Amino acid sequence: MTDASTCPVVFADGVKCSRRIARRGWCHPCATWQDRHGGLDPNGRRSVPKRARAEVLAAALAIPPNAEGCRINDGRFAADADGYPTVKIQRRMTRVTRLVLEDKLGRPLGVDMFACHRCDNPACVNSGCLWEGDAAANLHDSMAKGRKPTGAVASRSKPTLKIEDADVPVIRALAAGGTPQKVITAQFGVSQPRISRIVNRKRRAWVE
Repeated sequence: MTDASTCPVVFADGVKCSRRIARRGWCHPCATWQDRHGGLDPNGRRSVPKRARAEVLAAALAIPPNAEGCRINDGRFAADADGYPTVKIQRRMTRVTRLVLEDKLGRPLGVDMFACHRCDNPACVNSGCLWEGDAAANLHDSMAKGRKPTGAVASRSKPTLKIEDADVPVIRALAAGGTPQKVITAQFGVSQPRISRIVNRKRRAWVE
């Protein structure tokens, strides 16, 4: 028997919504979907199941390691523009590597800390390949591995060096920590106005 307090929506994959009714006879997410789609009936909409942290960690651990010991994302996780596996946790896109490292350390990472790779492979989710570093350590590691030319070398070799999405939080964290923009400019090999626009969220405002 159907519980009268449960949302009656049936998703496109045949799964019934299990949330409690909140308004207009629907649960809050289904009612919100209806609002955003001009009053359409939410029945038949695509289901976007929430992925619990434990489920994400189990999926990462289930990836078999390769010859180098890396667990390379095999498509079970979506990847961002820089190749890092991502999942949606509590309505926020989160990198799987961050969750894996937090589980390894037994504590959350600080907002200004990063899950860095020893193996230098963004798609790897093996906890043994991950270490915790701040913005400066993450940047120095990147440059040491040849992925980020520095100073005059960067300016001469690639004057239009692209700033990747993964660089944006590093740049903002360095600036927030007191690193002068001219120093950041030299490290990334781009113009100071470009760094300023990123720091002040006039560019890449959507990148967290």
